Amino acid sequence: MSIKTIENNQPLAVCLHASASSSDEWQTLTNTLQADMRTVAPDLVGYGKGEKYRKGSRLNLDLGVQNVLRQIKVETGKDNGPLHLVGHEYGAAVALRFAMAYPERVASLTLYEPAQFLLLFADGLNSDEGREILALRKIMAKSAKSRIGRWSAARQFIDYWSGEGSWDEMSFLRQRRVVRLVPVIAAEMEALLSANASVAELDDLDIPVRLIMGSNTQSPIRKVTKALNDLLPNAEMFTVDGAGHMAPVTDAGQVNTLFAGHIAASQGQHYATAA
Repeated sequence: MSIKTIENNQPLAVCLHASASSSDEWQTLTNTLQADMRTVAPDLVGYGKGEKYRKGSRLNLDLGVQNVLRQIKVETGKDNGPLHLVGHEYGAAVALRFAMAYPERVASLTLYEPAQFLLLFADGLNSDEGREILALRKIMAKSAKSRIGRWSAARQFIDYWSGEGSWDEMSFLRQRRVVRLVPVIAAEMEALLSANASVAELDDLDIPVRLIMGSNTQSPIRKVTKALNDLLPNAEMFTVDGAGHMAPVTDAGQVNTLFAGHIAASQGQHYATAA
């Protein structure tokens, strides 16, 4: 994407990808939105043009926010609002943290299954959903330390979020890319499980928020999405029938209609949506 300076009052959609994914997951959505507004899809820390990840270092959502701010400035010349933040899973957690840190810059939030996992432990450590995520975290943290372990962890991570057998359906090149990302994914899971957002912070976030989840998604992310819907004062929740955790890729037509529709409502404009 070429560098282009734009007026600071021109709306900008910022799309943040999931763990083990990339900015490429937003290609259809950015094509949909570009007819009416500027769009940018930054790479998160450890991916593509994002800040490089040093093995063994810790990640946090604030670092993700600063990385996104830098890329927005480089790509567009823009460093303030109005920003329409779109996010998926880890990217959605970064988008939510961005909005809490800079609410005056954010016009809307549209989040697909945000991975705000600490909400699973609001009532202690005994929920089935919480134990499920902690088990996945343990697999990623332990296996990131060896080459053989990274292959096993990558398989389990992909099959957990995309369904049993999804790893075997991937090309070898795609598998190898995910294996290389295992240390980053492990660090992202640690970041998510240390990224506490108080009820008061969420109650004060009076920004239009659309929360989206798939009807066939995993129970931990379903519980998190519902909890955020209850906590955020200006939130609405939609469920995409038959969709799973990777719906922004596998069911882009349905999900993009919900993404673009929320931005349009927040802007008071109409966007044609891609089928």
